[in-house]
Amino acid sequence: MRNKKNYLLKISLMALALSISATAFAGNRGNPLSDFGRALGLDEETADLIGKSARTIKSFQPIQYKEEKAIGGAVALKVFARYGGPYQDEKLSRYVSLVGKNVARVSGRPKIPYYFAILNSREPNAFAAPGGYIFVTLGLILKLNNEAQLAGVLGHEIAHVVKKHSLQAIEESRKKQGLFQGVDLITEEVLDKNPKIFSAFVDIATDALFTNGLDPSLEYEADRLGTNYAERLGYDPRGLKDFLALLSRHQSAGGVSVFSRTHPSARSRISGLERSVLPSFSGRGYLTVAHRFQLMMR
Repeated sequence: MRNKKNYLLKISLMALALSISATAFAGNRGNPLSDFGRALGLDEETADLIGKSARTIKSFQPIQYKEEKAIGGAVALKVFARYGGPYQDEKLSRYVSLVGKNVARVSGRPKIPYYFAILNSREPNAFAAPGGYIFVTLGLILKLNNEAQLAGVLGHEIAHVVKKHSLQAIEESRKKQGLFQGVDLITEEVLDKNPKIFSAFVDIATDALFTNGLDPSLEYEADRLGTNYAERLGYDPRGLKDFLALLSRHQSAGGVSVFSRTHPSARSRISGLERSVLPSFSGRGYLTVAHRFQLMMR
């Protein structure tokens, strides 16, 4: 029994070492952990198995910002193509961008550039592509009543970028489908030399936006974070919840969109906000900024 416990302890220590030093180990070829394994009393087969695990760990290293932005830019082009391109109203576009950038400034990832655009579509929807590309449709904006609601919606999309939710979808697909196991790190050079990798990642991210949606837990997380971001600027934290109530009425009236197919129901999201975030705010001293919003909509 003691020998078995010692063996399991050695395996646990090896796993911990790999999680910290996977990059160093995985850069070697052959059986780089054989000597280390023998020093711990492990057999050659076990050491070789751990070496293979190290290479797998390295293959799932996070995508860096340059690559994230490149993937996001390609996804953005697909969003434009699908939703009628940008809405041609410079004043309104500048306004949405200003609100969005202010919200991004108090987010958990304020130092990357963010790009905001209004899509020329009457279907209420909003998207976040990797790398900081944020889109809202004209149809969504027309359903809003004030700037606090706009800030809540943009905060939700910014939260997807902050937490890299689309990249998580890419990584999950890589693991499930075994994509590109021989590629150690996804770098700009790898994407340039292997268009198939780049195309596959863009397709996965696009499917998450248009077809499959993100995991519901990620949508709830974005709701919580987006509400917090808006509240930090002094907006009424109920802005996103109030928009979801408007959306729920739209859905109850028979309105069907990609938004409703790729997101949890508006009612469940409202319930989540009422349980997890809104009770922590006093509800006093917050602004909806309805007048300025209405002026911009004229």
